[in-house]
Amino acid sequence: MKWLGQHKRTGKVKSIGSITTGGPVVLQENLSGALTGSKTVQSTGALTLESASGITGNITLDAGNDIYLNADGGDVVFKDDAAFLAKINSDGLSFVDNTGAGVIFEGSTDDAYNTTLTAADTTSSNKTITLPDATGTVALTSDVERGWHGSTTRIKILHSDFIGDDGGRPLMIDDTDESSEEFFLETFGTFPAYVTVAIPTGYTATHVMIYGSGTGAVEVWEHQINSKTGVSKGTGNVDTEIDITDVASSTTNYLFIQVAAGSDELHGGYVTITTS
Repeated sequence: MKWLGQHKRTGKVKSIGSITTGGPVVLQENLSGALTGSKTVQSTGALTLESASGITGNITLDAGNDIYLNADGGDVVFKDDAAFLAKINSDGLSFVDNTGAGVIFEGSTDDAYNTTLTAADTTSSNKTITLPDATGTVALTSDVERGWHGSTTRIKILHSDFIGDDGGRPLMIDDTDESSEEFFLETFGTFPAYVTVAIPTGYTATHVMIYGSGTGAVEVWEHQINSKTGVSKGTGNVDTEIDITDVASSTTNYLFIQVAAGSDELHGGYVTITTS
């Protein structure tokens, strides 16, 4: 059945083939144009609304209230010609097969700038991200404190991290030159000092540096919290960076550092870390 121009019919219109019109198709109750109650466009098979081949134009659904798309247990599918865009079903909104698709937000200001929520390439298995049952702000990985107090490259060794040995005398802060704003940690006699350093989860320790006034020997071990026996990972001297055998963080290990100073100044130090 083909109509050219606008046609109005009251009652039921039935076609066993396609209906083509060159003008609008108007559903109305009677010749006055009133349309009351619920009316149905029904098909015993697939029902397609489309523009003729090569014709550009819009198909508009304009309702005074809600528009219902009822797939009756199936999917509501959105396509661009043959290309899949998205689908909605009982599992939610899916962009499967629309590679690189994301959800775009305008924000509070209608301008040229948007925020796109997208996913990295999924290569091994399906992933699920669950938002907590809480109100708050989702943080980016760049906003989350990582490594050592937010540093992903260095752990600082401070005066308070040094431990005296069992020689009977503690390590002390020398404040003789307080007027000159000079302070340092002082070892006693020939007794060494020690440092223990925890390696952040997901990181590997690669270098150790101890600053001081002398050139005392420094040795670095990997120790475990459940054992007194360690494994040497490198040796060197105060004021010289030591390239140790890499030590990746585990649930039990840490670095154990010996500084064989002896009446020397200790200023501090660092451990260099990198992501494992």
